[in-house]
Amino acid sequence: MNKLMISLTTALLLTISGMAMAQDGAPGPGNKGQRPHRGMQAPPRSMMDGVLRAIKRLDLSDEQKEGIWATAHELKGKLHPVMVEMKSGQRELRALITSGKFDEKAVAELAKKEGDLIEQRILLTSEAVSNVLGQLTEEQRTKLEAMAGKHKQRAKGKRGRKGPPPTKEG
Repeated sequence: MNKLMISLTTALLLTISGMAMAQDGAPGPGNKGQRPHRGMQAPPRSMMDGVLRAIKRLDLSDEQKEGIWATAHELKGKLHPVMVEMKSGQRELRALITSGKFDEKAVAELAKKEGDLIEQRILLTSEAVSNVLGQLTEEQRTKLEAMAGKHKQRAKGKRGRKGPPPTKEG
């Protein structure tokens, strides 16, 4: 059972390493026309990217635009040290895994540290998204919710394109 937990933890940490290495491509005043990096990203980060992409379609006032981009820039600044620390942890994990002698205690410590960093990233991103949504008018929020509904429907349709399940004829 212990080896199973270690294997699962290791697999999870290696999977998460893609997030740490993903470049930040958040749209903003200096990044006009650039799309965010499409590598592995955690849902809260993707949520912020999705909100920023969607609000471009809203009729925002100049004041709203400034406030929203300021929030995105602030989030980027707060997330940078967290992501650097996560990347460092991934390097440490890789070194532990390839060292030839597995150190369960060291991997467990890295896993705990990674969990704390993920929690920190989720809190920062959630706060930023809440701040952005708080800057929208009721009409803009309604339009944003309608866009999200349409997006979900399109995504649902894409998953169902594989065709109906085969039937038994008999």
